[in-house]
Amino acid sequence: MIHPRSLAAWALLVVLAGPVRAQDTTDVAFRVQMPDSVVVTASRVASTVQQTGRRVTVYTQRDIQSLSVNTIDQLLNVAAGVDVQSRGGFGVQSDLRMRGSTFNGVLLLLDGARINDPMTGHFLMDLPVPLSEIARIEVLRGPATALYGPDALGGVVHLITKTALRSGQMVDTGLAAQIDGRYGENDLYDAGGAVRHVGTTTAVSAATALQSSDGQVIRMGGQPVTYRDGDPVRTDFRRRVGTAALARNLGGATLYARVGALSTRNGGSTTRCYLVRAGGGRRPRL
Repeated sequence: MIHPRSLAAWALLVVLAGPVRAQDTTDVAFRVQMPDSVVVTASRVASTVQQTGRRVTVYTQRDIQSLSVNTIDQLLNVAAGVDVQSRGGFGVQSDLRMRGSTFNGVLLLLDGARINDPMTGHFLMDLPVPLSEIARIEVLRGPATALYGPDALGGVVHLITKTALRSGQMVDTGLAAQIDGRYGENDLYDAGGAVRHVGTTTAVSAATALQSSDGQVIRMGGQPVTYRDGDPVRTDFRRRVGTAALARNLGGATLYARVGALSTRNGGSTTRCYLVRAGGGRRPRL
């Protein structure tokens, strides 16, 4: 027979041992080292998130692929604090707002180059680069005018393409291609394709995207709204985009070049955008 005092002693020992084991498990969890991201938007110098002291969100290529988005504007809509003001589908003639700023208070960078229209500041999402070319997105929230000028009052969105991200020795060499398409009501279609070849020192890529829809007729008081020529006003849109890029490793430096063209139509308004960029120099390994 177990003495009552012995039973009480065993019960007290079990109660005291429980928290000790829980504390050990917690200590093990806290000792796990999570890999950090390298952020360049917040300081213009490659640094970790903890060192920037800024509110920064980084979307890697794996994050982008895991989200159910088809365009860059849809991806930015997912990012908390980024408001996409759309005038048409797939980012046609869309603006960005952040932290209460207006459309001209958000700076958009593509591989480090400014994309904002210097004349109007409008239509930031009229990018001559499709989503299939984007490898990384960094969103800096809050004023950054000291680094980037007055058009970064609300924040900065930095888009980094797969070709520009290459630096140093090329990895994952070979040829890759993809084609996708979707079709819906009101003659809505979305088609795109991309091809990419990576050698030991050179990466070449090309991509295109086509989106269009007849939209719906706008009605007022049950009657269709028409233009002066009698044609009905519709919520139609069209978007055509194509781009090609080259990156070459030159030992301690990288040569980079990209060209692109975009044509969008939203109702009776048409916008065209062209991109030509070339540069080189020493780049940090991202």
